[in-house]
Amino acid sequence: MVNLVNKIKSVYPCISKRTWDHTDDEFDWIWADGPLEENIKGATWTFSLVSDGLDAPLKYIIEIANEAGFSVFSYDFENIWWAEDYK
Repeated sequence: MVNLVNKIKSVYPCISKRTWDHTDDEFDWIWADGPLEENIKGATWTFSLVSDGLDAPLKYIIEIANEAGFSVFSYDFENIWWAEDYK
């Protein structure tokens, strides 16, 4: 699970790495909380995304998670993207 989180963070850095300087305004942060590794509880990883520009990050997270054998559930979309359905 940690490897999955690290792979996602390589594209979408964790909010805990936010610099709060002038370059911060130029980056679209997707995470609503962090550090992300602290949200891993056994076989479950829970996280929150900001709603602006959600489509591309969520699609990427679902794809990477499914490739790694993890299913993704969203309360907001009331959907489960099952790993075994990934083609």
